[in-house]
Amino acid sequence: MTTNADGRPDRTDDDWSDIWGILDAQRFAVLSTHHRGQPYSGLVAFAATDSLKRLLFCTPRTTRKYENILQDHRAAMLFHTARNAPSDFVDAMSVTATGHITEIVDTDDKCVDYAAALSNRHPGLESFIAEPDTAIMAMDVSEYHLLRNFQEIVRVNVGLGHPAGKRSDTAVVLLAHGSRDEKWRTWFEGVSDSLSGSLGRGQVRAAYLQFSSPTLIEAVSAAAEEGFDKIAVLPVFISAGGHAMKDVPQQVATVQDHFSGLEITVLPRVGQDRGFEHLIRNLAMRAAGQ
Repeated sequence: MTTNADGRPDRTDDDWSDIWGILDAQRFAVLSTHHRGQPYSGLVAFAATDSLKRLLFCTPRTTRKYENILQDHRAAMLFHTARNAPSDFVDAMSVTATGHITEIVDTDDKCVDYAAALSNRHPGLESFIAEPDTAIMAMDVSEYHLLRNFQEIVRVNVGLGHPAGKRSDTAVVLLAHGSRDEKWRTWFEGVSDSLSGSLGRGQVRAAYLQFSSPTLIEAVSAAAEEGFDKIAVLPVFISAGGHAMKDVPQQVATVQDHFSGLEITVLPRVGQDRGFEHLIRNLAMRAAGQ
């Protein structure tokens, strides 16, 4: 077994072939999420996109895993070929996918396609998938960890070397109001760093309207210097107040004047997302003992 400069096994086409084979043969996976710092696992029926960049499953919005995902998008999915046989120590393989999970909302262009992919792979779930309270979830995979012989582990970065896994040319700037409270900034930047760790170095970064640094101009400048030619600005605001309606467009216009060659898009604020409404609903119902 050869290793790379980091001492890890080199990825080969055989690795991708094994990963493809395991995911194609299995219909179910163990999904691991987080609940207040405690790992939580459950079984899900899944489907994979052709590129293996996304893993799909569905769940009622009343489940623990859905609530966990709303609070922490990081997750892992485990697939294996073990049959409870003595030969498993030699023959069995497993794959662990790590990444972050988001809900595919009805307005997403991929929603119908993903629902069809799940229904085709699991015909018995077709009516369940069509239920109004069933959420279609997608894990954007950052890495696969392939295990052979219970000891040989190969780490496969989806963003490196795979035909469908080129690095995205879009950087996401999480734009918040800003605060003089260092603890608040530490939390917010931790969220940004966690997402960047899943998607790729520097692809997600924090910025502030006031009181804090980096500013929007500083964050966009840093992204441009790292080679990103598209910027998506996500306003982390709940309501459509003055910051969301006036300050954000003004700052984006200023940034665009500085970087005429960049494509800058302002995404809907987080308070407009359906998932945010579901999070408030679930937290309120839990507090009420429902």
